[in-house]
Amino acid sequence: MEKHRCYVCNEEMRMEHKISYIDHYCVPRWDDHHLTIRFVNDKLIKMRLRFTEPDGRLHLKVHYDEGYSEVWGKSDSERIKIPQVIDVDFSDIPKLKNKIRTYLVFS
Repeated sequence: MEKHRCYVCNEEMRMEHKISYIDHYCVPRWDDHHLTIRFVNDKLIKMRLRFTEPDGRLHLKVHYDEGYSEVWGKSDSERIKIPQVIDVDFSDIPKLKNKIRTYLVFS
C-alpha cells in the first residue's frame, strides 16, 4: 500500500482501510489544518481540506468522482456547491486559502 504525505505539512498520513475505499488523513501537530484524501481502486475520488484561521475555518471538499466541489466556513454553515472540480494548488497555501475565501464570498 502506497504511503502518502500531507500536501500541507508534509507529515506522513495515516491510513484507514474500509471495505470499499481507503482514506488517508493527516493528524497535524497543531490544529491549523486537516486533510483527508479518499481512494477507490487506487483512484483519488474525494479530497476534504480544512484550514483553521484566527477568524474561523475554511473548508473545501472536492468530489473528483462526481465533478463538483463544495466550500463552507463554519462547521454548521451551509455548503456552497461549485459545479466544477476546483484546481487545488498546495505549492502556495496563502493563495489556496484566498481562493477558498473568494468562492465563499462570490458564490
